[in-house]
Amino acid sequence: RQVSSIISFDYGFIQPPMHIRAYRKETINHLFNHMNLESKSVFVCGNTNKVWGQVRDYSLYQKLLYSISGRIGLGSVLVGIAQYHP
Repeated sequence: RQVSSIISFDYGFIQPPMHIRAYRKETINHLFNHMNLESKSVFVCGNTNKVWGQVRDYSLYQKLLYSISGRIGLGSVLVGIAQYHP
């Protein structure tokens, strides 16, 4: 399923040619397990997040929308942190 909207369980905007896939938290955890990585944290944040977001010149409307969506857990940036275990 490659649909991204405010009610979707997928994260990330589909914007060909650069962004062509959205992911779910379960997918990231599956990839971590497949690569012998221990999932430490998988979470969602908005595009304007100061640590994990994207650096762009967003309009006031975009900043507000991304800020709200990130705070309610519907942001478009999915972050996965894992630790390698040989």
